Amino acid sequence: MTQGTTVSPVTRLAAVGETGTPVLSSEDVRGSDVRDPAAEKIGTVEDLIIDRATGRVRLLRVRSGGLLGFGRSHRLIPVDVVTDIVQGAVFVDRSRDRVTDAPLEPTRLDDERSINDVYAFFGYPPFWSSEYRQPEWTARS
Repeated sequence: MTQGTTVSPVTRLAAVGETGTPVLSSEDVRGSDVRDPAAEKIGTVEDLIIDRATGRVRLLRVRSGGLLGFGRSHRLIPVDVVTDIVQGAVFVDRSRDRVTDAPLEPTRLDDERSINDVYAFFGYPPFWSSEYRQPEWTARS
């Protein structure tokens, strides 16, 4: 690397299911329903996107819609929108309509602009920002 060159923090992102990276059982919500404040189902957590440098879960890959695999879509949801995890369900602070309006998952996790757009859509600073505060439910001891 040449002097003055910086590496984008999004290059550290990886899907747990694709890397086999271990996560705390309390953070492993794969397969859980994602529900809005009215308990309406939004989709299912298909995978967790982690920061390989810290091991922290940064985003949820949520699958929604479709019938028999057709018309299915994937969106990334920052862990910041999670309000509770109860009995196999992940509750978020946004309505089903708002989440389904979120940008589709980018083709590449190392696309900083796309990941920034996801955070901006949900109204949170990205995890690499100096304003970012790690949600309490993902804090490691």
